[in-house]
Amino acid sequence: MKKGRKGYLFKRFGLGLIQHFAAAFVLVLLAMILFNSYLTINAMNERKTYSLNPLSQKSSFEESDIFQDLFQSSVKDVIHLGVIKEQMEINGKFNSSKVIDVTSFLNRYGEAGKDYGNASAKYELENLILWNRFGLEYKIRSMSLSEFVNYFEYACAPENFKLDEHGSLTFTGYHNVKEYNDDYYARHLTIIEKMANFTESQLEDMAFSYIMGKVSDGITLNKEDDGNLTVYVNVLYCKYATTNGKTSLYDLVDNWIDFMSLQSNVAEASQMLAKNFELYQNSEKYYAEGKGNLKYLIRMPNEKGKKETFSNVSGLVEMDEDSLTEYFEENNRYLIYYPNSLEIMGNSDFTESNIYELLKETGYPTPEEVYIWMSLDTSYEVKGDVFSVARNVYESIVPNMTGILTIMVILCITWISLLTYLTVTTGVTADNETGTKRYLNAFDRIWTEIYVALVTGAGFGTYQGILYLKKLTLSVYENRLILAQDSSQNILYQYGAYALFGFATSMILCLLWYSLVRRLKAFSIYQDSLLHHAINGIYQVFEMVMAHQSSMISVLLPYVIFLLVNFFALIGIIFFKAWGQKILVMAVLLIVDVVVGARLFKKNAEFNDIIEGINRIRGGESDYKLDSQKLHGMNKFLADAVNNIGDGIDNAVKTSVKDERLKTDLITNVSHDLKTPLTSIINYVDLLKRADVKDPQARSYVSILEGKAQRLKDLTDDLVEASKISSGNITLNMEVINLGELLMQTIGELSEKLEAANLKVVAEVDEKPALIYADSRRMWRVMENLFNNICKYAMEGTRVYSEVQVEGEEVRLSIKNVSKAQMNIHADELTERFIRGDSSRSTEGSGLGLYIAKSLTNVLGGSFEIQLEADLFKVNIKFPLHQEEKLPKEQESGSEESL
Repeated sequence: MKKGRKGYLFKRFGLGLIQHFAAAFVLVLLAMILFNSYLTINAMNERKTYSLNPLSQKSSFEESDIFQDLFQSSVKDVIHLGVIKEQMEINGKFNSSKVIDVTSFLNRYGEAGKDYGNASAKYELENLILWNRFGLEYKIRSMSLSEFVNYFEYACAPENFKLDEHGSLTFTGYHNVKEYNDDYYARHLTIIEKMANFTESQLEDMAFSYIMGKVSDGITLNKEDDGNLTVYVNVLYCKYATTNGKTSLYDLVDNWIDFMSLQSNVAEASQMLAKNFELYQNSEKYYAEGKGNLKYLIRMPNEKGKKETFSNVSGLVEMDEDSLTEYFEENNRYLIYYPNSLEIMGNSDFTESNIYELLKETGYPTPEEVYIWMSLDTSYEVKGDVFSVARNVYESIVPNMTGILTIMVILCITWISLLTYLTVTTGVTADNETGTKRYLNAFDRIWTEIYVALVTGAGFGTYQGILYLKKLTLSVYENRLILAQDSSQNILYQYGAYALFGFATSMILCLLWYSLVRRLKAFSIYQDSLLHHAINGIYQVFEMVMAHQSSMISVLLPYVIFLLVNFFALIGIIFFKAWGQKILVMAVLLIVDVVVGARLFKKNAEFNDIIEGINRIRGGESDYKLDSQKLHGMNKFLADAVNNIGDGIDNAVKTSVKDERLKTDLITNVSHDLKTPLTSIINYVDLLKRADVKDPQARSYVSILEGKAQRLKDLTDDLVEASKISSGNITLNMEVINLGELLMQTIGELSEKLEAANLKVVAEVDEKPALIYADSRRMWRVMENLFNNICKYAMEGTRVYSEVQVEGEEVRLSIKNVSKAQMNIHADELTERFIRGDSSRSTEGSGLGLYIAKSLTNVLGGSFEIQLEADLFKVNIKFPLHQEEKLPKEQESGSEESL
């Protein structure tokens, strides 16, 4: 590829990367806006989500609606926390042994208008909390209706009945009478007489109806198969005893109504206290001393009328009201509530009636005697609480919204501008002849139908990606709690998902769009379509048939006739009713199929024989002949043609071998003929040098004659060496050689020549013996040719790096240098005969040095490779590592003798 083309593609690649990164940054900024558009607050007893519309928010966080709602939520939490602390603590510390009267607790803390009854039970706080934590267990107790109504005391006693205004007998409840005397019977004589009109079972039904009217849950009645009624009661299993040691609720009441009410009170109180205990523990995360920027103090009377103080600032507990007011007013956000005042001091949206109602709702025993002080340190010295983190999120998006939108607009304009530029320039490149040239890359060559499918898939993938980002954004809204911020890994994943989607979408969109543009410019949408290829294929088949009409007659027509014969034979087998006719048709069909099959087999076998003959001729047996007498038709004609081709190849090979031998002999003979006069010339030049020649110009001529004669001698020697190698007329004396030592010896002997060329050799030899099995004289010639080549063509003042390494079962020699001239030639051409790297031929050389080096290396069993990288010239020579045990005994002894 030309440099201009490379630069063009590199430029487009760089602009494309800028475009895709711009899209990624736009998506990241969009994620920043979306992720910070909602704040999820996990307060003490609720989770709240705030919509953060940056365009409608005030610049100051303390003036925003979010801050006001957070402050109000904190006020509610602290008020709730005050009553919870009163339930959980004694003298400001949690006390698990605190006694709780479940009925009194619910009457004070429960729903307005709900009757919790008079039956009561006292438990330790810890037992009630653990009771709910481990589970409230119920057991079903069954008894007859009579046993049920008379369980605590006799239900049909006169004192439990009365007459209504109509004189009808009604059950009024259980009334325990300690003493029965004449006065008792006199007072209830009318009732007793009325009761005589009813059976005891009827009276028990009245008692049961009364109980069921008072108790709505936990008691059911079932009629058994024998007609008797069975009462089923859900009875709470008492895991813990009361403070007076009672382990059963039966011991604390005298009737079912009080029993069921007390049982419900115990369960409800246990659940409520367990929930309040969880809130009490959670309050340590939000409102404990030093954990947040909100400070509070609540002063209230407990159940015994003694004042208690709860605060998250320990030094304020003993202060009086005026000092506390002065302390909390120092902060610019505060709330102070005095129960005797009709207004609230501070700057919140709460009113006195709001606070009072809130105190009543949360179960304060005497809300009219509660004092509240609260303030917020807006310097936010404590990091990580609700207010500081909300402020950080708020100020990260609202004040910077204009800048973020501006950056997004700039990035979008950049993306559109690059899209426009790359769209105009895609598919067109500069050309020296025509000015511009249209091109298509490999992706543009895929069938148009596949391209349409890819576009459809990309659209579907983009839609799925948008759904995933929507789901990811919703999960951030739901799960990124202010007091449990996502780890940096999750944040990186969330923003990374948006960035990756933006980058990938931009890249895929541009890839498909630019491909479409290039196709339109090259008018290749139809040409590269599957439809076009199908129509073209059908047309080519038609042309082939028309161009080979003889084959149509000899092959296609018989094949069609064969198919028709089989078709009509099958029709006959199906429609002929007589079995004789069917068998006859089947026999004829079988004979035709066997004959056609045998014919095809024979024709294919003959064709395979021809293919085998061609392969043998191609493998070098140019004198091989096919027996065409045994063949028939086109196969016989083809066999005769193959035989003629073999004769032609044989003649051509003989002529080529003869020409090559003559060429080699010519070079060898001429070289030998040149040696004798050349030797004489060199000797006479030497005599002239020894003579006392006074004329300086004459001495200069002698020097020139000596150099040219020596160069001619070297060329003659190279020609002789090259001709011996090419003809195979070379004798090798193989022995064990240490290639590392040979390299160092070569560098040493040619050091003066290298210094004259101003070259510094950096040699590195492996510590392992680099032993090879080769001819030492020939290997010296290889090394000498390489370094002579370096002296001629390497840039002066540079380094020559040589290295010998033992790599597994191989020995590798590497030589690298920087060429003085640019080499516009392929690496393989440098090892051809009479080829020089200096195209101007301004240097002295025969052009045979590298050819001889490579040829000798190959003859010695090694590999020779040249690599060109710009001006870097590199030679790699590899030989098998010599293994002593692998040598035959004769060669081992010969090597020892040579050593």
